[in-house]
Amino acid sequence: MIKKITEDQARDYLGQWADAGFSSTKLSQVNAVVCERTWRRRIKDARELCADTGIVVTDVPNNLRFTKTTVQYDAQGKLIQEWRRMGTAQIDPEDMARKLLKMVSGKCPKLPRPKKMVKSERCLVIPFYDVHIGKYAWKPETGEDYDIKIVQKILDGTTQIACDRSGPVDTVLLIIGGDFYHADGRTPQTERSGNVLDVDSRVEKVRDAAIASLYSAIAICSAIANKVEVICIPGNHDHESMHWTARILEAFYKKEKHITIDRSPNSRRYFEYGEMLLGIDHGMNKLGSYVSLMPCEQREAWSRTSERLWLLGHIHQQKVIQQHGVTVEHLESVSAADAWHAQAGYVGNPRRTVTFLLDKKYGLIRREYIKIGEVLV
Repeated sequence: MIKKITEDQARDYLGQWADAGFSSTKLSQVNAVVCERTWRRRIKDARELCADTGIVVTDVPNNLRFTKTTVQYDAQGKLIQEWRRMGTAQIDPEDMARKLLKMVSGKCPKLPRPKKMVKSERCLVIPFYDVHIGKYAWKPETGEDYDIKIVQKILDGTTQIACDRSGPVDTVLLIIGGDFYHADGRTPQTERSGNVLDVDSRVEKVRDAAIASLYSAIAICSAIANKVEVICIPGNHDHESMHWTARILEAFYKKEKHITIDRSPNSRRYFEYGEMLLGIDHGMNKLGSYVSLMPCEQREAWSRTSERLWLLGHIHQQKVIQQHGVTVEHLESVSAADAWHAQAGYVGNPRRTVTFLLDKKYGLIRREYIKIGEVLV
């Protein structure tokens, strides 16, 4: 028969439990004479016995601890109630660093690679503009469904089809061209104009899905190329998110010498491959301004190349101009219309990704369209 504990014993157990951060495991480590299983039983009995005494026995977050106790007695000295006050727990930076290193140690999966170096002088460009992951569209309201799972399927499928069609290449340039995220934080609106957005409210899940999709895309590209270069461009929907996403990717692939993450704070980037000079931006400026920006910002690369192309997004439709040796092209989006755009009549544009195959000697030699119908089967 198990001996019942007294109220004094219950108070003592609960006090020790609180000092150990409400962890029976830590409590058994501090007081190794009593095993963890016994401590669990004692704490259970103590909580039941002291449920109405005013003693705080609720679990608290890991970053907080009870630091002060206030006790109230009546005239006869009998305990009336007790308050325990929480404060921030002191953190040992070295201990925290060791724990973080232990968590990530060995977690990076081995990337697939070509069996031997690819003998090719070609580059596959896969641009993902205006993906808007985190957008939520309901078919009865907008004509099409759109959510996290659909976006992941589109990104994985498009990347796989693009790599299958191109075959082994020297380089894959993966462009994340702005508005990859639908919202930049917990507030469902754009930063600049304050437009209200239809979003998936689970922000952490959206971020996890976005990073997982990028990991998957990079792995698919790594299997066919000697080098993979990733450029992350901020858009008007995700200015902050694209910067920290680039830093996460850089940290994750730090030891992978064949993967380069461009995390420049500049909104405009450039990529030179043989005779081709690519300009990359989200596309919020006027088309004509890009014609003069490229020779101004890339004088030496301009003189080395014979073909120049700007890849832009932002407007979710194809629009092209050619002036003075520069082609400026807005690309289409794979994203579905949300309620506002559907109501305003901004519907019907093709939802597809266009990929480009570059040759060092001949410049742009092929473009391929991949419609979402090919991947959402």
